[in-house]
Amino acid sequence: MPRQTGKRLSGASRRDAEVPLQITIPPRVKRELDIKAVETGRTRRALVLEALREVGVTVTDEDIAGRRGTKIR
Repeated sequence: MPRQTGKRLSGASRRDAEVPLQITIPPRVKRELDIKAVETGRTRRALVLEALREVGVTVTDEDIAGRRGTKIR
């Protein structure tokens, strides 16, 4: 259940909010992801979000860019 902070979020703030996702993966997969991130100049986060988009999860370019505004390639 989401934690309540006493502040109400506007519609835009709710859309922009991000939640943590933690998973466990084999060490070799993490190494490959790290290498792919270095090779492509992308973040691990961007690579994972792009992979989720490829399997049919709705992920926008803005989601991938995140709050830092990373450029989409």
